[in-house]
Amino acid sequence: MTLDERARLLGLSCRDVVRGGCAWLTDSLVSTQHARKRLRRWIAAGRPAADPGGICIIGAGGSADVIQAAARRLPAPVLWHTCRNVITLLVGRELAGICSRLPALRRSHETPFIVAIDGGRDDAALQAVWAHETGHAWLSRAPSRALGRVTTLGEARSHEMVRAATPAAEWFNCAEAEERALDEWRVAALCQQWGFRGAAGDVTQYAADLRRVRALRAAHRRRHETDHQDRPARHADRAR
Repeated sequence: MTLDERARLLGLSCRDVVRGGCAWLTDSLVSTQHARKRLRRWIAAGRPAADPGGICIIGAGGSADVIQAAARRLPAPVLWHTCRNVITLLVGRELAGICSRLPALRRSHETPFIVAIDGGRDDAALQAVWAHETGHAWLSRAPSRALGRVTTLGEARSHEMVRAATPAAEWFNCAEAEERALDEWRVAALCQQWGFRGAAGDVTQYAADLRRVRALRAAHRRRHETDHQDRPARHADRAR
């Protein structure tokens, strides 16, 4: 989206956006229809400010301030959405494990996201991973109420997109893998713009992953087209 298109989402001119300190209104922030819907919801609510202390965190103990410090770096609409629609679960610091009922988010607008974080990291890495997963909660569609398979951050490098390089991977869903790789790249771009570093915001690596998946999909498409073109000849040979 152009700056003018992004400004119109806020009902402002480009000049007003620049003067008003809306540098956070980047193309990456509104790169999906779900993000644009959430931005409009924030605007309709009167562009409220949100308190990082309002983030729902389970199991953080004394580490809540680490998450809240990361939250202060989020743009106002993302923080507002996070406070209302995201539950953060932190295990591996003060607590090795936890059993808890999910709290009711009384002000939620959609089925809440669960952001589960490995607390066994240094503060900077913990904040970057939390920001990455929170970025998914901003850009992605709301989860269904039926909890399905949960994808972890580590799978971005080790799941289908890597294993699919083998010829035997006929089960590989190219379209789904490309969509996931694109999601990861978009979220990494957000993390980098918000000032987070490390693997969670490594745009270069995620871009390489996306190019690799697209190359695999193109190869798969060519193979499918070749098979389709050769099919009449194979049927003719059998008829003989």
